[in-house]
Amino acid sequence: MHDTIHYFKDIGVEVFSTCIARDNIWSNEKINEYEKIINESIDFYIEEFPKCGIINKYMMFPIIERYYRRNNFCPAGTTLLGVSTNGDIYPCARFINNRSPYKMGNIKDGMNINSPIYHTLKNMNIDNITKCKNCPIHPGCMGQCMASSYESLGSIFKPIECVCEINKINYNASFKLYNSLKNNEDFMRIISNIIGLSST
Repeated sequence: MHDTIHYFKDIGVEVFSTCIARDNIWSNEKINEYEKIINESIDFYIEEFPKCGIINKYMMFPIIERYYRRNNFCPAGTTLLGVSTNGDIYPCARFINNRSPYKMGNIKDGMNINSPIYHTLKNMNIDNITKCKNCPIHPGCMGQCMASSYESLGSIFKPIECVCEINKINYNASFKLYNSLKNNEDFMRIISNIIGLSST
């Protein structure tokens, strides 16, 4: 990781992003392993940031969600679409199959923005999820993949428990990083830039 961070610095990169699978694949053992890796990564960033000025955008999403903006639960159907080989439009590529009830139109006829599906997805956020309302990380939760919830649990309104655990780990790690570096002007400048990029 040390070499990777400094490689980014050498080629002029300030912000990069990692991503994890938000699927129902996380065993307790893997969750514990992930938590250990994330905590080690955060300690590394706190120590190295003053030297290299590089930040992992993915780790800052809980901060952005809590303090700067409210994002949709998932971008599917709003800022993201999937189109099948026959031109059918879906909220994202993972919804494309013959059994999905989430077809939103066809490229020949256009997308039906008056459909209940479109309005459900457009207004989807964690405030619409019963289980999420009383969760302690609710204000800064990164949300979940709706397609994964549909595939695993048969509903886009049901969060996957193991992904909730991953989100809690990310939330705590994000605040540890933020609280350690929030007085660093370069760090806050990069956060401001991330917010600008994420809002466009």
